[in-house]
Amino acid sequence: MIRVGAIAVGGVLLAACTFRGIPGVESGAPTDTAAGDDADEVAPAADGADAEARGGGGPSRLPDGIAGQVCDAEGTDWMIREYSYDGPCWDPPGYRIAALMPTAAIRGRRAVDPTSTDLDATIWWFDIPEADLLGSTNCPRLRGATEEFWHAYEPYEDGGFTPFVVEDFKGMKLTDVLDKLDALHRPVCLTVRSDPGCDSGHGKVCTQSTRAGDPIQATGGLQLIVGTDILDEGMPDEQRRFPEVVNRPLDEVLHDLKARGFTNVRVIEDSVSCERGIVCESEPGLGAEWVGTGEEIRLIVRRAKKT
Repeated sequence: MIRVGAIAVGGVLLAACTFRGIPGVESGAPTDTAAGDDADEVAPAADGADAEARGGGGPSRLPDGIAGQVCDAEGTDWMIREYSYDGPCWDPPGYRIAALMPTAAIRGRRAVDPTSTDLDATIWWFDIPEADLLGSTNCPRLRGATEEFWHAYEPYEDGGFTPFVVEDFKGMKLTDVLDKLDALHRPVCLTVRSDPGCDSGHGKVCTQSTRAGDPIQATGGLQLIVGTDILDEGMPDEQRRFPEVVNRPLDEVLHDLKARGFTNVRVIEDSVSCERGIVCESEPGLGAEWVGTGEEIRLIVRRAKKT
């Protein structure tokens, strides 16, 4: 029997698709949770090294934080018949019958190195086991029925965890988004890219791949674009967005430039006709959008009165 509805877990609205009535299977997939319950929905931890054996001598429960089921008799027999394998057997979410058992999920968030073809991406994995990176999605892939076969890990496919509903991250600081995803204690693979053309502000989300109110993808994948005021960050030719400085109070401009990381700012007094204490001219001038952090910036102000 399949029941579809919505539940709240720890203040997060979940789109529920709960599976029942699967004979001969001990589930690491979610169970029913009453609305307003604060209990986290996680797969049970293994009961010691070799809990009560099922099938070919594998554990009776899944490793901590893994979606899916322990293989039933059909899956165990298939692994023995097709691959002469009688070890711990996993029935992953989705259509596949059986696979090698993954390790327990690594709790919390961790940074993952991007592939050589996607070096501009920053990748974060949340509550995901040790796995290889699937380059096309930046999400994990796990071993299949043998060491040679690899498949995308889809923890929110049929028979897996209940997919949570993605909230509206637009305008939110990336650091706050990371904290929110971490607090869910759910598998998520997050890809973040920066775009200087975004008008959300530095380090704030301007677009997201999954619309607010929609359930998370089966892979747990989510992509965000954030605004940036920095080009080639960390490189020798790093540049930062240069603000408008003319006709602003000098003290305010100096504070702004320092906060943006500019390190070579000079104040030049000259015979210019504008109010004292105000930046009258600048080099670079109006229209300069990106300036190197160590490049000289000259702020021209009205010369003080002689006393």
